[in-house]
Amino acid sequence: MRQLTEPAPRKLLALVPTGVSWLGFTVWLLLMNGCAVVPQFIVGPKPPVAPGRTVAKVPGHPAPIPVKAVAQPKASPAPLADILNRAPTNLELSGKGHPRPVTKVDTGFIVRRLALYRQKLAAWNQLAGDLVTLDMGGAWPAGWYGCVQNLEMVFAGYRRLRPDEIANGASAAAALTAYQRDIEYLAGGCDDIMAASQGRLSKNLANARGVIANQAIALVRQYLAQDKNLQAGQAYEHFIKLYGVGAATNELKALYSKALRRQGRLTAALAPLADIWTENTSLYSKEPVALENLGITYADLLLVNGKPEAARKVYEKIAQDLSSSSARERWVNNQLRILDSGEEPSLLTAYTGVLQAYYRFNSRNISDNFTAKLAKINKFGTAAMSANSAIISRRLTAKIAERADRQLAKIAELTGGGEFAQASAIADTLLSFVPADRRPEVVAVSAQIKKAQAAARQARLQLDKQKLARQWQAAEDLLDRREYRAAISTYRQLLTSSYANEARAKIAAAANMAAVEARRKAASLFFKARKADDPQLKRQLLLRSRDILRQIVVEYPDAGIISSIKRNLQVLHTQLTAEPPLPEK
Repeated sequence: MRQLTEPAPRKLLALVPTGVSWLGFTVWLLLMNGCAVVPQFIVGPKPPVAPGRTVAKVPGHPAPIPVKAVAQPKASPAPLADILNRAPTNLELSGKGHPRPVTKVDTGFIVRRLALYRQKLAAWNQLAGDLVTLDMGGAWPAGWYGCVQNLEMVFAGYRRLRPDEIANGASAAAALTAYQRDIEYLAGGCDDIMAASQGRLSKNLANARGVIANQAIALVRQYLAQDKNLQAGQAYEHFIKLYGVGAATNELKALYSKALRRQGRLTAALAPLADIWTENTSLYSKEPVALENLGITYADLLLVNGKPEAARKVYEKIAQDLSSSSARERWVNNQLRILDSGEEPSLLTAYTGVLQAYYRFNSRNISDNFTAKLAKINKFGTAAMSANSAIISRRLTAKIAERADRQLAKIAELTGGGEFAQASAIADTLLSFVPADRRPEVVAVSAQIKKAQAAARQARLQLDKQKLARQWQAAEDLLDRREYRAAISTYRQLLTSSYANEARAKIAAAANMAAVEARRKAASLFFKARKADDPQLKRQLLLRSRDILRQIVVEYPDAGIISSIKRNLQVLHTQLTAEPPLPEK
């Protein structure tokens, strides 16, 4: 259990960038990543606690968001005589007298008051957590801390009188003290303080929800524009997981339905539209176009999902309010005629398949036999079915053209940036759904991508060739300056290039040259040692000569003179062994 007056989690608040509100940071974190941690059960900075008192801990409380005003229980305490099994004295009622010995406490009353104050604590904790979550905890209402402190004291007093403890001999004096604190809390105006805080919270919460919903709408729209339909749906789902369906606007729900349709989830796409239609048909006169479009989509999806009677009711509602000259009115009336005409089942199946293809369209999932279904409808269907099928065909063609134009623009952007593989993948997708009259255009674009890729490859090879030439010249210059180690290192960087064979030969030559030069130095030291009269100097010169020869073996193991160097090392070893050891100093 968490303590009622636990301070705000400063480590979490420290994560919020300067200039960014806690609310904005919470929204960004949840919608881009999918999860959040909201501070719970906080009632501001901890008020001072009287010495010798402990602050009551309260079991689990409801989560702070979404917020609904929590009604405060207003039950008043029973007369004091109901707690004790005898009438109190005047001194006892004033709080100054000592109660006479009593042998029994009304446990039922204590249990009821304990439950009541547990609810009060939960309500205050929820309210405090919500205030902190919405950045409203900076200026706590006057009297807040006193109410919290008194509430804890009342709860703690009654909790010490639980039935199991009463059975073990709790005193009537403790019951009287709890009852007096109960009266003091109820007379302190704390319920008014809570009501004022809830009003302030409700106002800010409404504003906050509007901001959050607008941010969610922008994010979902962005994903839909990028054809990231799965991410669009996930962004909405994360939003309602945190704030609840009630915080989602009609626009956000409609966008979610669109994301589901693009994913091919036509059954799931019904639910958000059903919410909007059911809750807002009374507002039809205020926003006729929005609800009219939504209603047609909703009814069409009902029909696609095998619910013709439910679809009929929505169509009929829309038809009552549409003007007789509108294209939407003609669509709706044709849909009603199709439902009333008793079409052959196979024709109705073909028609719902055409309608389904339209609503599921996302450039990649058009039915292969879409054209065949249209031909069947045009040949055997009624005038209403043929008319609406023609509308679907025109709309789908327009969608395809719009999508193709966007994709061609994206291909041009990617090709210009050298992203040839991604551009080719989009071109291949375009070829899978564009109509025959636009296929030559896409084929030409694919050819341009390949041409640009070949030119870029040639340019890259030329640049690489120039870079290799510079690298080769640098190695040659190092070799001319007899910087053998650096020269060999540079030549080795060319072993995976077109210079590989030349570099390999140069490495061998540089190693031989370095070994020969080092051997000359070792020989010079050896001859100096043989001429030296000082035993200490002689031994030092022999050791230096040996070290140089050993280093040649390590650094240039493939040098042509390695066998000679190993014989020289054997001679040095014999010489050093024959020399008497130097005296210790």
